[in-house]
Amino acid sequence: MKTLYIECQAGIAGDMTVAALLDMEICDKNTLFAMLDTLDIGKFTYKYEKTKRAGISAGYFEVDAEEQHAHRHLSHITEIINNADMSQNAKNIAIKIFDILAQAESKAHGTTTEKVHFHEVGAVDSIVDILSTAFFIDKIKPDKIIFSPLYEGSGTVRCQHGTIPVPVPAVLNICETHNISMMITANKGEQITPTGAAIAAALADEFGSISGKIIASGYGAGKRNSEHANVVRAMIFEDDASDTVTEIITAIDDSTGEELGFLTELLLNIGALDAYYTSVYMKKGRPGVELTVLVKTDPEPFIKAIFKHSGAIGVRIRETKRIVMDRKTIKKQTQYGEVFVKESSYKDIKKNKIEYQDIKKIALEHDISIKNVEI
Repeated sequence: MKTLYIECQAGIAGDMTVAALLDMEICDKNTLFAMLDTLDIGKFTYKYEKTKRAGISAGYFEVDAEEQHAHRHLSHITEIINNADMSQNAKNIAIKIFDILAQAESKAHGTTTEKVHFHEVGAVDSIVDILSTAFFIDKIKPDKIIFSPLYEGSGTVRCQHGTIPVPVPAVLNICETHNISMMITANKGEQITPTGAAIAAALADEFGSISGKIIASGYGAGKRNSEHANVVRAMIFEDDASDTVTEIITAIDDSTGEELGFLTELLLNIGALDAYYTSVYMKKGRPGVELTVLVKTDPEPFIKAIFKHSGAIGVRIRETKRIVMDRKTIKKQTQYGEVFVKESSYKDIKKNKIEYQDIKKIALEHDISIKNVEI
């Protein structure tokens, strides 16, 4: 079972979260940058680099834009997300984060979620931070996400409306609504941004501590360089190789190959662990397929998709145990250059496999068969 743990002893902000996920180096950062380059949110630039906070090496992610305070409504944000070049599951995560922000901001300003202007929240950097976080969570696909309590500063902070107390109202509303533990410290200034609080509220399966084998870690630096390391720390834990999944099964005999291909792709995009179909013979000798879908979350969206996009009129559901190999992705130097390699292990068994996109790139560049690409 793979658990993502986000430690927030110096608070949490969107840019710090993105930097911590990037610093783990378990996903190719260029896939994120390619997605960001497609966003239709005006002129902006971004950079990712290594820095230090209190002597600790950490990633640093920063976004600069010509207009930082566009008054976007939630509908505008949703349109931007839906047009982004990422999976539907990632889009759903981003929309959930912004919904939480809209509720908190509307309560703070005494209006509705439809009418609230996002101000700082609608700024380009917040949009990029939230979409980047959602993009990486979808790529990592953790079985569970745990956050530590959120550590906040004290005093006041300047915002577009004037000087307001810390924690700012939107952060307080999010923590109150979503039962998030907050530790108020003597540190002066804001440590938890509304974007950071909304990310925690949207992603956390629980708040607390964790134990297990650490397979990856990363640090995301904040803008301030203080005596206390101003970082968010992300860690991936692996525990027992077995876990429980929900299996959705149905037999279909009246859908075309194109319809079945569309359906399986859709199921994977909305978060299925796996989706596949096998040939079967049904009553009266009719050829058909048996569709199998494995999920870790609420099966209802997947059942609705099956009924909507196939001829199925019923499904079977069962809880089942699975055993998976420990998996991690590392960068490795090979005769073809640097590639991403998936390492899998179970007891004394170990396997290595180059990621497909790297295999494809090598095969095209060197004019060889993908079967002949070896590490």
